Amino acid sequence: LILAPTRELAQQIQKVVLALGDYMNAQCHACIGGTNVREDIRKLEMGVHIVVGTPGRVYDMITRRALRPDHIKIFVLDEADEMLSRGFKDQIYDVFKTLNQTIQVILLSATMPAEVLEVTKRFMREPIRILVKKE
Repeated sequence: LILAPTRELAQQIQKVVLALGDYMNAQCHACIGGTNVREDIRKLEMGVHIVVGTPGRVYDMITRRALRPDHIKIFVLDEADEMLSRGFKDQIYDVFKTLNQTIQVILLSATMPAEVLEVTKRFMREPIRILVKKE
């Protein structure tokens, strides 16, 4: 499961995943607002390997039982700093609360503000930080 702050970024991630997935037969679906809910449900019920989406639509799919959290092994928060600054904190927590405690969490962020560090404390056990210097 990959969460992104915008529909556009989620669609961009989906394109990359589909391109990579061609070599591995990996199926990917984007769950984003502004698209047909029934189509999302149909795709998820058919089964996909990777779900990319915005927090609101992903949580909606979980509450409708179309997306089954017990099948999710990796949770990626892309542009975490951006998501928190846009006010997605509660929605991210709602999604996270449905996931298994043993899930692997990957948090990607261009900056490390206090809010992002708080999220690492809340969601991650013994997090490993990989910091890249500015060019």
